[in-house]
Amino acid sequence: MGPVRTAFALFRRTRQIAVALARHGLGYLAFELRLGRYLPLRRLRRPAPEEASRGRHLRLALEEMGTTFIKVGQIVSTRPDLVPPDIAAELARLQDAAPPEPWERMRGVVERELQRPVGEVFAEIDPVPIAAASIGQVHRAVLHGGEVVAVKVQRPWVPAQVAIDLRVLRRLAAVASRNPALRAYQPEQVVDDFARTLQGELDYARERRNLERYGRDLEHEAGVRAPRAFAELSTRRVLTMEYVAGARVDDLAALASMGADRRLLARRLAGLLFRSALERGFFHADPHPGNFFVTGADEVVLLDFGMMGYLTPVERSRLVEVLLAVVENDPERATDRLLDLGLRARGPQARLLQRELGRLLYDYADLPLGEVPMGEILARVVEIVRDLQLRLPAQLSMLIKTLIMAEGLGLRLDPEFQLIPVARRLVRRALVRRFRPERLGRRLGRGALDALSLMEEGPGTVRRLADRMERGDLELEIHVEQREFLWELERIVRSLKMSALSAAAILAMGLLTLAHPPPGWERWAGWAFGGGLIATASLVAYLFFDNFRSRTPR
Repeated sequence: MGPVRTAFALFRRTRQIAVALARHGLGYLAFELRLGRYLPLRRLRRPAPEEASRGRHLRLALEEMGTTFIKVGQIVSTRPDLVPPDIAAELARLQDAAPPEPWERMRGVVERELQRPVGEVFAEIDPVPIAAASIGQVHRAVLHGGEVVAVKVQRPWVPAQVAIDLRVLRRLAAVASRNPALRAYQPEQVVDDFARTLQGELDYARERRNLERYGRDLEHEAGVRAPRAFAELSTRRVLTMEYVAGARVDDLAALASMGADRRLLARRLAGLLFRSALERGFFHADPHPGNFFVTGADEVVLLDFGMMGYLTPVERSRLVEVLLAVVENDPERATDRLLDLGLRARGPQARLLQRELGRLLYDYADLPLGEVPMGEILARVVEIVRDLQLRLPAQLSMLIKTLIMAEGLGLRLDPEFQLIPVARRLVRRALVRRFRPERLGRRLGRGALDALSLMEEGPGTVRRLADRMERGDLELEIHVEQREFLWELERIVRSLKMSALSAAAILAMGLLTLAHPPPGWERWAGWAFGGGLIATASLVAYLFFDNFRSRTPR
C-alpha cells in the first residue's frame, strides 16, 4: 500500500471511529481524543452517556468499529485495573460477537494457506461455521481418515485492517497521554500491550504451540485436557484441531442431563487455573465459560489458546507471597510484594496503597477461612489500584481477572464453592517446593556464579565509572515527584557540611597545638580539654536540633 493510499485509509478509518463514537452517545469522547474535526457536523453536542448505560454505549460503538476494536474490548475486559466493573462486564459480552464470513471467501484462505484444494485435505467440511469470532471462525470437517476436526480460519481482510487500526490507536494514545487525567494510566504503553496481545492472536501457529504446550502440562491432570492439534494442517492463518463435542461448563441444564458432578467440576477447574499460574507460570488468560467444554465422565476440555499469560519464576515466587499475605491478613507484606511485581507507586501512593489494603483485609479478618470471598477481595484490590490511578503489569492484571472468573465459575457450578481453601493449599505447596534442597542448591549455585562474575567484572566496572566521572560525561537522571525528597537531601548535605567543617577545624587545632605548644601548656591543658568537650557537645546538640528542625517542610 503506497503512502497516499495509506494516508487515505488512515483518514477514512479515523472518521469511521469518530462517527461510531458519536452515534452511540460518546461524542464527548471523540472530542476528548481530538476527533471532532472528523465528524460530519462540527457543532455536534458533547453529551456524556448515562452512568448505567455507559458500558453498553461503548460495547455497541466497538462492535460497529469492527474486528480490531472488538478484540481490544475483549482484552480490556480482562484488565480490571483499567476499567470499572460495569464496563468490564459489558465488554465481556463482546466474546464471539461477529457475523460469519461467506464460505467462498474462507475457502480461498484455506486453500492458499494449505496450498491444496479443500477436497484434497478434507473429505467434507461444513460451510456454515459452528462459531464465529472477531478474528476468525470455526468449521466442522472430516478428514479422509474419518477423524472429525474443527478448522479455525482467519478472516481474509483481518491482517490489513488490524495494521491500520493499530496505527490509529497509537495516534489516539499519544493524544490521551497529554490528558492529565489519563496520563497516569500510560495510554501508549497500554496500546503497546494490546498490540502485542492482538498480533499474537493473529498468529495461529503460535496458538497451536500454546495448545500443544498446555496439553503437555495437562498430561498429569485428572479429568482435564486440551484438544489435539494437527500441525501438518495448520499455518499462521489456519488451525486444525480435534473436534470437541460436549456442553459448555455454564450450561447447567445440559450438565444435569449428562449427570455431571458440578462440585467436582468447580474444584477441578479452580485448582487447574491456580496450578497453571503458580506452578508452571503458563496460564489460560481468557477463561470465559465458552472456552470450557464438559464431554463426559466429568472431563473438561479447554479451548482457545490465543490469549495466554506468562509468569517468570521470580514473579511466581512474589505472587505466592502476595496471596499468602492476603490470606494471613498482612497488608505491609502484600504492598511490598505488589511493588516488587512491578506496580509503580512512589512515596505517598505506596503508603496510601498499604493503608487501603489494611482496611480491606481488616474487613475480612474475623471471617472463617472457608467463608473468605477471594474473588471479592481481589476485585477490591483492583478497585483500590484503579482509584489511586496506578496500573498493574499486564500479566498480573490478567491473572487476577482469571482468578476472579475462576471463583465466579466455581460458584455458578457449586453455590457452596470457596476459592480460599484451594488457594491456600496451593500456596503452601508452592512455598514447600520453593525451599526444597535441590531448588535451594540451584539458587545458591546461581548466587555463587553471580558473586564470581561480580569479582571478575566489578573492578573494571568501577574503573570505567571513575573514568567517566573524571571526564565529566557521567549523567544521572533523577525523577523527583515529592518535595520531601529534596528537603531530606538538603538536610543530609547540610549535616555533612557542618560535620566535615567541624572535624577539619578540630583536627587542625590539635595538630597546631602539638606542633607549637604554647608556654605554660601544662598549666591550662585541663581547661582547654574541658572547653573542647563543651564545644564539641554544643556542636553535636546544634546538629541534632538542626536535623530535627529541618524535618518540617518550609
